[in-house]
Amino acid sequence: MTPSRAVFRQLFHETSKNMDTYDYLPDADTKYPFCFVDYGTNDDQSNSDLMGNVAINVHWFGTRNQAKQIDTATVKLHDQLLRINSFLPYHMNMSGWRDRPMPESPDAPGILHFIAEIQITYTRRRDK
Repeated sequence: MTPSRAVFRQLFHETSKNMDTYDYLPDADTKYPFCFVDYGTNDDQSNSDLMGNVAINVHWFGTRNQAKQIDTATVKLHDQLLRINSFLPYHMNMSGWRDRPMPESPDAPGILHFIAEIQITYTRRRDK
């Protein structure tokens, strides 16, 4: 499994603990609130899977009256990622977090959209 896929799977798993989560932007009929984990980019340091950084965006969507649920899910994910130090064959830690609200879209009035840009640093564990 590639490092970016391992990080994606871990983020998806952690996000799923807090609300309905998808690996694609679901249809307009989907019940709010929900989360969408975007596939990330991998910046390996040594042209291999030994060490590197993965950047993944996590999107939360909900109605105006669900802002507290979205905020709670965001904080929980942040705290969960601080506690994780390994997954599958990788040691990993969160090296960056930047979240921001997106402006309300005229195509979807009353729908909130928040994004967290998450940076994960990884190193491959050595086999014993």
